[in-house]
Amino acid sequence: MEVKSEIISQLIGIRPSILAFALLMEEKLKQNDSKGGWNKCDFSYLVERLKEETKEMEQAIDEVTMFNKYRSHPRIMKVKYEAADLANFAMMIADNIEKIDKPLKN
Repeated sequence: MEVKSEIISQLIGIRPSILAFALLMEEKLKQNDSKGGWNKCDFSYLVERLKEETKEMEQAIDEVTMFNKYRSHPRIMKVKYEAADLANFAMMIADNIEKIDKPLKN
């Protein structure tokens, strides 16, 4: 997938690391599609979830750094997934702020 991502990123002008991270964000969002989206979420909820995800990411990073000689793919992937969760909540806030003067969609 890495070579494919690099080719796609060159074609659309997005850095490979950003494209890879965006794909990870989308993967995490798809896992939660059943929850119905974020259009109707209020900002206080989204900010609270952002804080919670920050703590989860910090814990995941601690696991990787505390067990330095035992770094493993699952621990590193956990950091990446927590970072994607965190970024998704930031994206939701940015997306909803655009709609602040517009009626919310169902």
